[in-house]
Amino acid sequence: MAKTAKYNFKFGYLARGNNVEVKYMTINDALDYAIKLGPVCVGFTTYKNDDYNKVQQVNFKNAKSSTVHANKSGNEHQYQTYLKPTYRVVDGYLEHGYNIEIKKMSINEAKGYALLLPRCTGFTFKQEKDLDKKVMIWFKQDITKVYDSKDGQ
Repeated sequence: MAKTAKYNFKFGYLARGNNVEVKYMTINDALDYAIKLGPVCVGFTTYKNDDYNKVQQVNFKNAKSSTVHANKSGNEHQYQTYLKPTYRVVDGYLEHGYNIEIKKMSINEAKGYALLLPRCTGFTFKQEKDLDKKVMIWFKQDITKVYDSKDGQ
C-alpha cells in the first residue's frame, strides 16, 4: 500500500492539459504509480471519491500544473488532488549518521527513490549542477539540522 502521508492532499484540480499520462486505476495504485513516473510527475487529480480501492480515471500531471485550482461550486464534478512533496535544496550538508542507504544515482532519480524509503526524510550529495549526472547520495532519516558547508565538510 502507498505511503499517503508523503503526499499533500487538496480539494481541487491541477490545470487541464499538462498530462503526463491518463490511466484508470485505484487511488492506492495511483499513489505508487506517480512515484514510479519520477520527477516529471508532480502529482495527480481524480474525481472526488473516498473509496481508495475504486477504479477511476486518474490524470497524472507535469510541473506546468503545480497550482491546485478550487472546485467550482455547483459543478457536478468535484476533484481531489494529490501532490508529491517538494524538495528544498540548501547549501550545506545533513548531519552525519542516520543513513538509511547510500547509492550512486542522479539527483533526479534520488528525488523519486527517497519517496520509496519509508523512513527517509531527506538526502544529501556533493554539489552538482547536472541533476542527471550519477553521484553518491546519502539518504537520511530523522534529520534535525542542516550544517553550513563552510564548517569543514
